[in-house]
Amino acid sequence: MAMLINIHRRPLDKLINKLSEYINPDDIHVWPNVPDKNAINFALVWKHQAGSLNDLPSLAGISSFGAGVDSILADSELPNVPLARIVDPDLADNMANFVYTMIQHHKLRLAQFGQQQSSATWKPKSPRRNKHVGILGLGQLGQATARLLVQQGFTVSGWSASKKPYLTFLHIQVRKG
Repeated sequence: MAMLINIHRRPLDKLINKLSEYINPDDIHVWPNVPDKNAINFALVWKHQAGSLNDLPSLAGISSFGAGVDSILADSELPNVPLARIVDPDLADNMANFVYTMIQHHKLRLAQFGQQQSSATWKPKSPRRNKHVGILGLGQLGQATARLLVQQGFTVSGWSASKKPYLTFLHIQVRKG
């Protein structure tokens, strides 16, 4: 089994070294240096070049190196093989907490108060009151963020490219694009 790594503009040495602990290093190829396209069974990709996977006759699967698959699905010449993606609960929780923190930063006017502190002035203002948040994309990260925000008392409207009928328990408004 040979693997193709097609990850755009990233250093790959650490990844290749780690994969070499589990896969024969001779079976790991980095795009575009592929000596035998017939040998490639699996592709690990991130923001790959459109059409770069369609000339691999033995390709049996593609995996995203990142959390999303949008850049993979954007390839109009994508081969018809199974597609895998990373689902990491820690990543989703960390992203949700980051978004919540940024919302609180805005709501509490922390940037404004930081500027005032730098200029030794004090003009207090109440926190912003709006508690309605929109989320564009309700995949794993968007759903985790929506759950956290609803738990914190926010009204959440979400947009998804696909139907998500199971999100109704979150009490969020979902619009399909």
